[in-house]
Amino acid sequence: MKKNTKIRIWGALWVLLLSAGPALAVDADLSWTDNATNEDGFRVQRKLNGTALSTIEIVGANIVTFKDQSLVQDKFVNNVYCFAVSAFNTGGDSSLSNEGCKTVARAAPDGAPNNLTVK
Repeated sequence: MKKNTKIRIWGALWVLLLSAGPALAVDADLSWTDNATNEDGFRVQRKLNGTALSTIEIVGANIVTFKDQSLVQDKFVNNVYCFAVSAFNTGGDSSLSNEGCKTVARAAPDGAPNNLTVK
């Protein structure tokens, strides 16, 4: 392979990466029923596309809402975000709530075709 060909391939890859552009941020508004009478707070957990749950936020006692502003609308795939909440105190954690999920559909094409000709 000639040097110029390598540069052309890497240049095309770089242009492709640059043209992918930033993903769009999407919100998820969570709410739950506080059934605990002695919690110190709640752990809000999230997973993406079937991965394991991990804690993304800890909120105080008696707080029953949370806004996750970090979901991403990808240009190439749908993203499924699932959430669960548990109460905690110095004695440990409650069982997890049910899971609630939000699908963030992939973004629409970001550019229209052009230079159409008909002969």
